[in-house]
Amino acid sequence: MANSLFINLIYSTALLLVLVALYSGIRFRIPYESSLPSSFRDMVTGVLIGLIGIAVMANPWVIEPGVFFDTRSILLGVTGLFFGALPTALAVAITGAFRIVVDGAGALSGVSTLLVSAGLGLLWGHFRPRLKETGGLAELYLFGVAVQLLMLACFFLLPWTKAMHILHHALVPTIVIFPLGTVLLGLLLIRQRRSLTMAEELCEKEAMYRALIENSNDAVFFHGLEPGGRPTKFIEVSKVACERLGYSREELLALTPMDIDSGDMAEERRTALAELESSGQAVFEMAHSAKDGRRLPVEISSRVFEYAGRPHVLSIARDLTERKRADASLKEAKDLLESIVENVPLTIFLKNAADLRFVLLNRAGEELLGYNREALLNKNDLNFFPQEQAEHFMAKDREVLEHCIGLDIPEEPLDTAKRGRRLLHSRKVCIKGPDGKPKYLLGISEDITERKHAEQEKAKLEAQLQQSQKMEVVGRLAGGVAHDFNNILTVIKFYGGLIRKSFTPEDPRRADAKEVLDAAERAAALTRQLLTFSRRQIIMPKVIDLNTVIVGMKCMMSRLIREDVKLETRLCGQPCLVLADSGQMEQVFMNLLVNARDAMPHGGTITLETEIFTPDGKFFAARPGLPRGRLVRLTARDTGHGMTAEVRDHAFEPFFTTKPVGSGTGLGLSTILGIIEQSGGEIELESEPGKGTAFFIYLHLAEAAETAVEEKRPERVAPGGHETVLLVEDDQALRRLGERLLRDNGYAVLAAASGQDALQALERHGRPVDLLMTDLVMPGMNGRELAFEVARRQLAGRTLYMSGYTDEVITKHGVLEPGLAFIYKPYTVEAMTAKVRDVLDGPADQARA
Repeated sequence: MANSLFINLIYSTALLLVLVALYSGIRFRIPYESSLPSSFRDMVTGVLIGLIGIAVMANPWVIEPGVFFDTRSILLGVTGLFFGALPTALAVAITGAFRIVVDGAGALSGVSTLLVSAGLGLLWGHFRPRLKETGGLAELYLFGVAVQLLMLACFFLLPWTKAMHILHHALVPTIVIFPLGTVLLGLLLIRQRRSLTMAEELCEKEAMYRALIENSNDAVFFHGLEPGGRPTKFIEVSKVACERLGYSREELLALTPMDIDSGDMAEERRTALAELESSGQAVFEMAHSAKDGRRLPVEISSRVFEYAGRPHVLSIARDLTERKRADASLKEAKDLLESIVENVPLTIFLKNAADLRFVLLNRAGEELLGYNREALLNKNDLNFFPQEQAEHFMAKDREVLEHCIGLDIPEEPLDTAKRGRRLLHSRKVCIKGPDGKPKYLLGISEDITERKHAEQEKAKLEAQLQQSQKMEVVGRLAGGVAHDFNNILTVIKFYGGLIRKSFTPEDPRRADAKEVLDAAERAAALTRQLLTFSRRQIIMPKVIDLNTVIVGMKCMMSRLIREDVKLETRLCGQPCLVLADSGQMEQVFMNLLVNARDAMPHGGTITLETEIFTPDGKFFAARPGLPRGRLVRLTARDTGHGMTAEVRDHAFEPFFTTKPVGSGTGLGLSTILGIIEQSGGEIELESEPGKGTAFFIYLHLAEAAETAVEEKRPERVAPGGHETVLLVEDDQALRRLGERLLRDNGYAVLAAASGQDALQALERHGRPVDLLMTDLVMPGMNGRELAFEVARRQLAGRTLYMSGYTDEVITKHGVLEPGLAFIYKPYTVEAMTAKVRDVLDGPADQARA
């Protein structure tokens, strides 16, 4: 009986364990169970456990009719311990109902066993909740013993004798077998619970990883590796990968990584596979080819790991399109900035704030400084520039960095390697680093050397223009005074000559008349000087050799200087031919010599030098008034006391002199200036106190073939004539004088005071006259206009102009127009009669209107 009981109890326990194991396996494999509501899940669990209870109760060990032994106490105790109240209550209800249906003598004790077993399990689970997590064998066994003791106690609900009979046969097997069954069932449920928890956690992680992959902005690819390292088809791909490449998931899973690589990236793929094989990971750039042919630049991060016993690769591809575009834009902006810095025509440099070493220099700076920029970088100013300049530069740099300010330096000198000293306009600013402290010094320098020179030249030209305008005003005044004065001198010389002729050679009054004439000549010389200064004197230029003029005047010049003054000449070996008035050039030499002599009261040396040279464009740009081509330069240098800047500024002004009163008129240099400018040249002055003075005269080099107005013939006594002369002169005294002189020489004379009077006189005369002799400058109609009108009416065969100074109507820069006859006031009786006779006897085309 005992052996049979043991076998039946073991069988019943084994059946329980098998059924529970089947339930656990089925429950473990339900993928959607964890997603069900907990109350519904508990109800399903309670029903299943109740059915298992029925199954074990259907195969009991029958001790006697109505009294059964089975493992429902183990099942319900463990149910209370592991599954909680609702599943336990349902299981008790189902098994209890089945026990009642079966009925028998032991129905009450059987239902009681269900209740106490389940109740103990619930209580134990409430107070010892960690048991179902840790699965302690001793406690499980103790729990099993306790359940079985309660179960055996329920048998006392039967009659005493029957209860003792049952205990006698079932106590030991029950206490031995059922607690072990409880332990095994508990361990099975704990294992199942752990497996279920792990499965749920795995599903959660899988869902999380899936969500991460699907929601990642990067494309994710998963593929295997063949034994040779060649990638297999994709095993898994992310949604982003499909969308980016334009494939469906099924299409993409049918491809390999090489199938989506751009055709020109094969080498990059081989390199990446080699790196994966050697180190197990790789980060590389690649270009994918989308389904529609688009090229997608990507950065791929790949890692090799073991999966299912084989190597697999997980790759994350980041789209570089925007980054490439941004990099391209950044590179374009950087290249543009570098191009601007490199090509801007200003020197741009960058220095390190810590040690003021150059870290950047553009091409303009390299060309300005004359140093190779590679040699200059990482060095400071002391390595290249004079110490004084370098210390100046660095002091300004420190000032900018110390106060974090911008500094404007309008002008600072710089000694370059190839271009000498230059003037710079520099601007310097401080550039701060991320920490807010000065990191660099940025400098921009403009080479203003040429601009400064241009400004100086402009100032010089403006000064010359102001001087020219001032000279023009004074010249007009001087010319007007000379014109009126010449009219007076003409009368004086005429009547003085007549008075002188009226006396016999022995008469002392003849000498008195000569003194009057000499004084008039000196006054005439002064007016000529005024006209020369005002550039209104008639000149007779011809090609002359300045060397010949100097040699011819050397004896005369030697007499003008003192014994303690030495005269040196350094003449060019070639003829220095210029187109000028010989007499005026002699006056230039004399004035220069006298000024030099007076500047050396204690003796010294005067040097006259001539040379021929061909200037460059820069020379002519500074002297726009000079004609282009080869020039003759005349230099007059002395070793005198020199001039101050103030004296130099006024040296060529008329009537300006530093000599004592009575020692100079102040017209010497202004007369030289007038002669040189009237000859188409320029004169420059260099002088410093204690260093002497030098005058530089520039004249165009003439060709030997160039000619000009012929020299005047010497005065002679001319024979009279019988021709008719129309004399037009607005000055009454000169008109009466000319009329008398012409009549005394046999001419028929018509006199008029103006142009209109002259035309009326011709109309009254009724026929043409032989000569129109007219003053040039008159009120109303001037002499040239009168001559044109008379010529138009064919009322005069020839025209002779008279004037005390030139006028633009008959001259060009003071040179008489070809074919015009002119007599200069003041003139003598002999000069006038000779000129009238020459005009009447000469060709008509040399005395036109």
